[in-house]
Amino acid sequence: MADYRKPTIYQFAAAVSYGDAITDYCLAIRDALHSWGYRCEIYAEHVGSRLSQEAHSLQEWALPNDVPVCGIYHYSIGSQVTALIRRLTNARLILVYHNLTPAHYFEDVNPLMVELLKKGQSDLPTLIPRTVLALGVSEYNRLELVEAGFDRTGVLPIALDFERYDRVPTSRKLAHFRQDGWTNLLTVGRIVPNKRQEDVIKVFYYYKHINPRSRLFLVGSFSGTERYYTWLRRLVDELSLPDVHFTGLVDFEELVNHYRLAHVYVSMSEHEGFGVPFLESMHFGVPILAYAATAVPYTLADCGMLVQEKCFPVIAEALHLLLTDATFRERIIHRQRERLADFSLEKTRALLQEYIEMAFGSIAMSG
Repeated sequence: MADYRKPTIYQFAAAVSYGDAITDYCLAIRDALHSWGYRCEIYAEHVGSRLSQEAHSLQEWALPNDVPVCGIYHYSIGSQVTALIRRLTNARLILVYHNLTPAHYFEDVNPLMVELLKKGQSDLPTLIPRTVLALGVSEYNRLELVEAGFDRTGVLPIALDFERYDRVPTSRKLAHFRQDGWTNLLTVGRIVPNKRQEDVIKVFYYYKHINPRSRLFLVGSFSGTERYYTWLRRLVDELSLPDVHFTGLVDFEELVNHYRLAHVYVSMSEHEGFGVPFLESMHFGVPILAYAATAVPYTLADCGMLVQEKCFPVIAEALHLLLTDATFRERIIHRQRERLADFSLEKTRALLQEYIEMAFGSIAMSG
C-alpha cells in the first residue's frame, strides 16, 4: 500500500520494450519501490505494445515544469527524455547509467543509432545540475560518470529474480538439442557490432575442427541492425558452418531453455556496460568464456575464463579444455556461483533502498 507521506518516484527511459534488460530493471525497481510504500510511474519516449500497461509514453507527461519531481533516469542513449528533465526546474534525479556504446560501431549499419549515441554522449554532462546521485550499473560505468564530471557516484548492479527463471517449464521444442550428445555453445544479446558475434563465429569455426559434434546458438534480436545480421549470415555460409543457429528475439521461456541446453557461454563482446547474460549463465551452471573488455572483468571478477587477446585457434583450445576437463570445469562453475551471490536480489534491493533514502528520503510531499 502506498504511503502518501512519501514522494511519487518517476522512472524514465528512452524505450520500454519486451525482452530488454533495461526495461526489466525498470520493472524490478518499480516493484521494489511499491513494496516500500512508494508510488512509481514509468515514462519512456518509446513504449512497446507488449508493455503498454506497464509504462506511459513521454507524450502523456502532464506535470508543470516547476512541480517537484523525484526521478530515476535510466541512461543509455540520446533521447527526448533528457530534454524533458532539463526543463524540470524543481527535479531531483538519480541517474542510473547503463553506458553508451561508442557510436563508431554502428557506422555503415545504422546511421540513426550513430546519431543517437553521439547525442547521448554530448547530453550526459548537461544532466549534472539535476542529478543528486549518479549510479553506474558497474564500477566501469561509475568511472565513466566520474570522468564525465559527476561528483556523487555509486554502483547499483542489475539484479535478477531467479525464482522467476526456475518456474519456467522445460521446453519440448528444444529437447532434441539436449539429448543428441552434441556440445551446445551459447551467446545471448542483441545482434549488434559491438558484441562482435562474428568473433564468436570464428571461435566456433576453430572449435568445430576440434569437436565436429557441436553447434552454436546466437540468441537475440537483429532489429535495426539487419545489415550486420546479413553480413554474419554470409560469413557463416563462407565458413561452411551449418550448425550456427540464429534464433532472433525469443520469449522469456525460450531464453531460459537455451541456457538449460548450453554447455558453455561464449562472449567476444568489445563493449558491455554490465552483461546480464553472465549472471544468467552463472545461475544455470554454464561456464563462461569471455573477452576481457570494458565492464566484463568488473562483472565476472575472478570467475569464468577471461581471454586477453583474440587469437581464435587458441581460444578454441581453451574452450575445449573448459568443456572436457571435468575438475577445471567444476571449479569454474563453483566460483561463478559464489560470484553470483554478490548480485543477489536481497543485496541489490538493500542497496537501492539506501540510495533512494539518500536522494529522496528528506522529501515529504503528496506526489
